[in-house]
Amino acid sequence: MANKQQMKIVPPRSARAGRERTDLVKLKSMVSFAMIFATLSVMGFLLLEDRAYISIATAEFAGFSLWALVIYGLLPLLISTVCILIFRAEKSDILGTRPSLEQFLVAPITGFLFGLLIWTTVQLVQSLTLLGETWIRIPGLWQKASLYLGLSPAMGLLTVMVAAVVPATSQELLFRGVILPHYSMERPRALRIFLPALLAAMLSGDLQGLLVLFAMALVSSWIRVASDSLYLSSLATLGMSFSMLFARGLFSWITQILFQMPLVDHLRVRIFYVTFALVLIVLLIAPVSVMDAKSPRRDPMARKKTRDQGTLSPVNRIVAILSIAAMAVFYYFVF
Repeated sequence: MANKQQMKIVPPRSARAGRERTDLVKLKSMVSFAMIFATLSVMGFLLLEDRAYISIATAEFAGFSLWALVIYGLLPLLISTVCILIFRAEKSDILGTRPSLEQFLVAPITGFLFGLLIWTTVQLVQSLTLLGETWIRIPGLWQKASLYLGLSPAMGLLTVMVAAVVPATSQELLFRGVILPHYSMERPRALRIFLPALLAAMLSGDLQGLLVLFAMALVSSWIRVASDSLYLSSLATLGMSFSMLFARGLFSWITQILFQMPLVDHLRVRIFYVTFALVLIVLLIAPVSVMDAKSPRRDPMARKKTRDQGTLSPVNRIVAILSIAAMAVFYYFVF
């Protein structure tokens, strides 16, 4: 008697769950690959520059623009493209959900206010201690870019493109599009965004501006996780970049209006910094609530998705720690 082949019927729900698990493993693997690839790429570029195999005169506008385009634009874009093509990530996996019109309008304002708050805090710390000027500085990208803003309209436009638009597109695509959404789904959010934000700051090639870059990356990462939208984190990063470019001029303009003269007394300057920071915190209450409107904590479907996405999270965490440690060792021995 012929053997009858037994056919196993797979329920549609089980088949769908299997596909979802496969997709999750693929996306988690993409995160590890992206972090390793990004770390090696930045280390290679900085090492070639340090050994003079690549000579870039960053003191000039052309050299500064080229360096910024490579670190903030070309490398992140190349890495993101390779990861998306290899792991065949879908559009929704990278971009997230489409936000509301209200969030679209509020996102750059939120970023601008956060950027002003970070800039004000840096200035206050630098006025209080000499160590602040050594360890906490505005990143060189915006310090140098601000010098070229008023030279000519064409130069100002190019400067804005390099110092604001490029970080809000290529870098956001890599760190908040490819890496962060599938890095981990652990609670609380601070644990989920801390290591990716620190890695993003370490891979910017600016040791003196590391703390400011880390703070900005935390803000962008929080907006990405809270809203589940790459559009909003990109707009927020754009707003923060603009605030870093124009904060000093805005501060001088405000003091001229309020006091009819520049502030030169250190005590008055510090009091004004503290007052300005408190005002910014109050102004941020409403935008922050708008950005957090689609929080997974309030969405039952998102909470269910969160419980299902724990695969490979420890591996990604280990890769992130090793990548950060590798960059720290690299900076210590090379710079």
